[in-house]
Amino acid sequence: DITQQILKFNSIKVCVIGDVIIDEYINCHPLGMSREEPNIVVTPIDSQKFLGGAGIVAAHTVGLGATTNLITITCKDEAGSWAVSKATEYGITIKSIEDKTRPTNLKQRYKAGLQTLLKISHLSQDKVSNVIQNQIINEFKKIAPDIDLLILSDFSYGVLTNEVTTELIKIAKLNGLIIAADSQTSSQLG
Repeated sequence: DITQQILKFNSIKVCVIGDVIIDEYINCHPLGMSREEPNIVVTPIDSQKFLGGAGIVAAHTVGLGATTNLITITCKDEAGSWAVSKATEYGITIKSIEDKTRPTNLKQRYKAGLQTLLKISHLSQDKVSNVIQNQIINEFKKIAPDIDLLILSDFSYGVLTNEVTTELIKIAKLNGLIIAADSQTSSQLG
């Protein structure tokens, strides 16, 4: 029975809407303490980037066999280009709305072995503009009749405002869609 249910995933059409995040892990070699101030000095050795946030949620639905659309916001920056490229590589149909007022969400972790030395988050938690909110809603309206499942993937970085979420749910209900939410909060405003 489980196998039969999993095989049905191939016929599901999903739309994930939310905050795409790039997680970058920078491996470092510790050199010692700075003489000028109380800081650890390191040399970066290598780094790896991973698609995170709403992007990885969309990638997992593709991995289960679903046809998946992702609606998100990026900036015209290196991280945004990487996110769109990686999502496409996973087989996701991505609609990335450009917001020039905020960077693409990038979280960098500097590590020495298994220890995290420093985390840097390049992101904005400000609410997106009304123009961008309307673009998100309109992009979903276009594809909603062809979707089975809407996943709202919220990491509290401004994409899913109360206004956007309310409108997306209305559209989903009008089209008879199943609605699911993945709402994350940790130390950030949520």
